[in-house]
Amino acid sequence: MDFTKIYKVILLFVLLLKSALTFADGNPPVISTSHLYENFYVYTSYGKPNEGEDLFPANGLYVVTNNGIILIDTPWDEAQTIQLADTLEKKHHQKIALCVVTHHHSDRTAGLDWLKKHGAKTYSSLLTQSLTSGSDEKQAAYTFKGDTTITLGNVKLETFYPGAGHSLDNLVVWFPDSKVLFGGCLVRSFDSKSVPDTPGSNIEQWAQAARKLFTKYGDAAFVIPGHEGWEGGTAMLSHTMIILSKNRGR
Repeated sequence: MDFTKIYKVILLFVLLLKSALTFADGNPPVISTSHLYENFYVYTSYGKPNEGEDLFPANGLYVVTNNGIILIDTPWDEAQTIQLADTLEKKHHQKIALCVVTHHHSDRTAGLDWLKKHGAKTYSSLLTQSLTSGSDEKQAAYTFKGDTTITLGNVKLETFYPGAGHSLDNLVVWFPDSKVLFGGCLVRSFDSKSVPDTPGSNIEQWAQAARKLFTKYGDAAFVIPGHEGWEGGTAMLSHTMIILSKNRGR
């Protein structure tokens, strides 16, 4: 019996219950953080994908460098972004210096305005910026047109756009020196048995994008999906392709 996995499942349940009760009281949900590897951490924020639905966890990643913290995707709302920034400053004595968002949905971008006001450099693809133009979703201060490499302090990251899938603009972030892949909403957790019927998603193109990820990042040491648990590594890439195959023609 794997007691470590049992403990993580129980911990996730407790955090979700605590956040749900907090949200019901009118207060922001409580952000959770988990150590992944060396200076890499996963954080989880909470929101409602649609009005009337229950709270749902969204994963982001942060990396502590010698020049500040790299954040991949913002929490689901501004209140949780402030909460995360305060937590990280107390825990690591560092501020968020850089944020890259992986697509235009609010569970990735909601905290961008606050981060910009407080000195963080915020980045998205040009495609993501075009999809947020004229909408309520927030925009990054800087954009890149194609795949790009960004370095902060002693950490280098690479963005890769494998094509449309969960959304038209979804990309992934790869840390080559540590072999950490933030797959975001392109990658489905083992907790997920189907793909959401999200406006703008494309099952056929998503399947092609997932195959590209499997080919390009088959040697990843860690893979982080956009939602729910992140146990499973590169097997989640295969799991994503299987789910997409089952959902074709639905």
